[in-house]
Amino acid sequence: MFRFNPGKAGKVFPPKHPYYKAPAEAKKTINNILMAIIVTPKSDKPTFRNIQAEARQTMKQSSPAFFSGSRYYSKRLYYGNNQKDSIVAHCFTSTEIEAAKHLESILPTLNGGIYQPIDMSRVNYKRKQQDGVLHFTVYEFEYNGKTFELKCEAIKKRGWKYVEEQPYSLKEK
Repeated sequence: MFRFNPGKAGKVFPPKHPYYKAPAEAKKTINNILMAIIVTPKSDKPTFRNIQAEARQTMKQSSPAFFSGSRYYSKRLYYGNNQKDSIVAHCFTSTEIEAAKHLESILPTLNGGIYQPIDMSRVNYKRKQQDGVLHFTVYEFEYNGKTFELKCEAIKKRGWKYVEEQPYSLKEK
């Protein structure tokens, strides 16, 4: 029963497991499930970095998007390539990356952002203020039965007429 040690071998299935005779589509489905469950920077850093890079490429294929309306705390939300990079960089599990890849379709459904002030005890708070960050806005949403928290920077740069929210971090709660 314990002849095979996945921790030492670095593989989930023993060499003679029926998985290896499964059709390619079944293997792909199993691998996707395992990646969503297992892969984090702590468990498999190289694989996780590859997943992040693939997500960046996928997300950058779509154009920057601008959303407006009363459902957003500041009435305006911008989602461009810099925001996509920042979100992927702030993801620490493959589940978070999966949600990030679908964020563009989730953003129009957000509602009820909560104001969060800049934390003056953080090391980077002065840089945030220099970048025009006034405060943060936090949104919660459901994706695949899990709850996620999306943080946005509320920014007003010199010459801008309005405050604009820009997503930068996505975390599973």
